[in-house]
Amino acid sequence: MQARRQLAQEVSAAQALVAACPALRDAEETHGERLLENTEACLKLLLQLQTQADKVLIAWPEGEKFKLSRELGSKQFAVTIKRDVD
Repeated sequence: MQARRQLAQEVSAAQALVAACPALRDAEETHGERLLENTEACLKLLLQLQTQADKVLIAWPEGEKFKLSRELGSKQFAVTIKRDVD
């Protein structure tokens, strides 16, 4: 079996994906790999990759469930502070 790669197209596609996903653009790059150091950045990347579903395949461990329903903002966040003894 033999495969012929089209490296110029692969590089172009990778650059377009990085341009479309700010979380990738901001990630630390070492030896062609990008590292996201915190959970929030990872979740942002997953949301951004969802918009690129026709261009990228996201692999997930077999048997594990994965679902992002929607992005929430500050309007969905609430904090309550109560005063109590001690």
